[in-house]
Amino acid sequence: MNNPFIEGDVSHEKLLAHDLQRLRSMRLPNGTIAASTKRSYDHIWIRDCGHVALCYLLTGRHIEATRVLKGVFEILARYEHKIDRCIARGEPEDAKDLLHPIYNAFGYEFVDGWGFRQNDAIGLTLYVSAMARKAGCPVVRNDRDLRITQKLVRYLEAIPYWKPENSVWEEAHVVSTPTIYSCIKGLEAIREYVDAPETLIQTGYEVGRSLANRHSDLYEVDASQLYLYFPLAVERDSAIIERIEQELRRSHGVIRHLGDYYQAGQDGQEAEWNWIFYWLGISHFHLGNREKAADYLRLGDSLRFPPDWSIPEAYIPLMGTDQQIVHVPSEHTPLAWGHAYAALLRYWLYLSK
Repeated sequence: MNNPFIEGDVSHEKLLAHDLQRLRSMRLPNGTIAASTKRSYDHIWIRDCGHVALCYLLTGRHIEATRVLKGVFEILARYEHKIDRCIARGEPEDAKDLLHPIYNAFGYEFVDGWGFRQNDAIGLTLYVSAMARKAGCPVVRNDRDLRITQKLVRYLEAIPYWKPENSVWEEAHVVSTPTIYSCIKGLEAIREYVDAPETLIQTGYEVGRSLANRHSDLYEVDASQLYLYFPLAVERDSAIIERIEQELRRSHGVIRHLGDYYQAGQDGQEAEWNWIFYWLGISHFHLGNREKAADYLRLGDSLRFPPDWSIPEAYIPLMGTDQQIVHVPSEHTPLAWGHAYAALLRYWLYLSK
């Protein structure tokens, strides 16, 4: 079956429309976007909604971005009492009492079996909502939304955000640069609209500088460090990108970090996250490496899964019947974050004026 994304006979406008339509098909009644359409993954991740809203904002689709962010604020308002409790008492002993990063398709939290400390999602929400407001999107509709925004700042102070948490990949408790800088940039962006103490930001910078170019004390290099290029624009040179490419790039994607056990395949081989090729492309684009960005777009497109050319969460290396490794797409196909970044990279390379 010919892949229209790499055959060259379909316009970039139509290819972009394909990914945007896929995102629309994942929209939930409250305006947010499900992480995937698969039953085991049709949940609302606050983080993933932030990345989809970014795609909409940066491709000029402000109505869609506003719809997603309004849905996020409705969820946050439902659990305002948890934000209040943390502000009043500090970080709770039971992580379930924190503001959760994931909700079911109706906007209600899960109570079991998840890494609840994911401060990067809060920082990203502040960052994207500030960007949306600057673009004229009516994200903050009333005093309640403004109150929630201010309380998110106080929440990050009360926890506090520079303590160990589950970070982007929802794993071991670490102090990681993606989380630290997500919170810093979110606080810096939102202080145009609410109070964000300078000391709260500077403490984050001190912690971030102490980690230098490491992801965390646990991992020297991790794919989530691409946050420092996009969307946060913290890094201006390619040193971290080059390490990710040298140490984590594989044939069917980028492994999240060495020894990653999530969806591991044959003999513990790490899952290969194909959509991170688009993230690498976006990062190179922002460094001015347009040719490399285009290469990663083509590479990501070559790994779409037929017949509808979806973008999987990852490819899992398994032993085939001929005793050769085959790469099987994760059941979490399509992945909204992947389609959002594919759309954004294509737009910037070929359609942005």
